[in-house]
Formats: sequence, structure tokens, C-alpha cells
Amino acid sequence: MSLHVRLAVDDDLEAILDIRERIAAWLARRGIDQWQEPWPDEQGQRGRILAGIRKRETWLLCEGALPAATVTLVDYDAGNLWAGIEGGHEPALYVHRLMVHPGYMKHGIGAYLLWAAHVRAARRGLPCLRLDAWTTNDGLHRYYEKQKFKLKGYIPDKILESADLVGYPSAALFERRVDGIRGGVPEQVSRLGVRYGAENPYTPTQDFPTDLIVDVPVAKTLAVYGNSSQARF
Repeated sequence: MSLHVRLAVDDDLEAILDIRERIAAWLARRGIDQWQEPWPDEQGQRGRILAGIRKRETWLLCEGALPAATVTLVDYDAGNLWAGIEGGHEPALYVHRLMVHPGYMKHGIGAYLLWAAHVRAARRGLPCLRLDAWTTNDGLHRYYEKQKFKLKGYIPDKILESADLVGYPSAALFERRVDGIRGGVPEQVSRLGVRYGAENPYTPTQDFPTDLIVDVPVAKTLAVYGNSSQARF
């Protein structure tokens, strides 16, 4: 199965929301409350995602025309979530809305997207990669720790009490130091065949391009979406 990377466009909004809904259902079956309700509401959620698309900050990893995963990368602290954390004013690359369709989980795709973000930060001279995670999802916290992120703390109450952050559910703040590109490609990523076009190999010094292809070493078909969903794209 080959996946390619591209920037998201306005028409991808419904596909991104569909991935989110499928992940929410996957989490609910495991007794996890993450994403069971949109924050702050459905309109606000759609607006945030669309804004990221229009700012050219949101990327998709696709199998053919169907999105398999998405991530948004920015170089600013949206909402000043890190303002109350020691060192929080240091420049960084921020990872938002990292989502892998449940049908494509367990193949290192999330680790690849984090590595691509790491490379992007290193090439821009940004010393760290940051993200905020669902406050009560301990399994997600363990995943990020496995990806070499460290829990730096939680968004202070005084920030969460601001009018535009009331009820914000992702208060766990994680950081991974970049300090250049060291140690080669992580094991989970090295198991993927990552290349440009048909023949050009990917090296860890290259940026997050739009012509990147990721070969996942597993037999998979578009059936992960099901017939009713295929009709939506």
C-alpha cells in the first residue's frame, strides 16, 4: 500500500472530520471519552480545522484519493497554552490534530508524521516539538512518551479560564527536543518505505514535501472506508 503526502484544501474538511468521527468511535469502544463531543462546539471545531487548511498548515497522507491520516503543524503557540510552563516562550514547532484513520493504525504512520514534523522543526532551527494531548487519556500519554516526548506539565487554570479556552480538554503538554537531526530515522519509521516519486529515496535531512510517498508493508485496500464512506470523497 502506497500513501502520498499533500497539503489539505477546503474540500478536504469533511474527510478530516470523518477521520475524527471514526477515531472517536474507536476510542468510545475502549471506554475513552476523548472526542466524544466537539470542542467548543461543532461550528467552532469546523472553523478551527478550516482555518488550518486555509493557512496551508494542514497535511494529509492519502491512499489514492482517500485520506488515511492528517496533521497540522504551526510555529506559534495558538491560545498561549505554553505561557505558564517553564521555557514555554522558547520557539517551537507545534503539532495539532494528529489523526490516523483506525483502518491504518498500527503501522507506524503516526510515528512517521511526528518524525516528519521533527525534520521540519530541525530545518527551521526550532529547538523543540510540542503538542497538547487529551488530559485524561493515559494511553495517549504513554504513546507520546514512547515517541520520546516528555510531559512538561498541564495548562494552568488561569489560562483555561480565559473566554476562548473554557472547557478545553487537551491540557497535557508534551515536548520533544530537536537539537538537529540525530540518531537517524526511528525504528517505526524505518519499517516504512519512504520515497519521492518512484525511485528517489527519502533522507532524514529533507523537509516535509508534497510529493512524498510512504509504502506501508501490509496488504490493505480502500475497503477500510466502507462503501457508504467512499461515496463522500
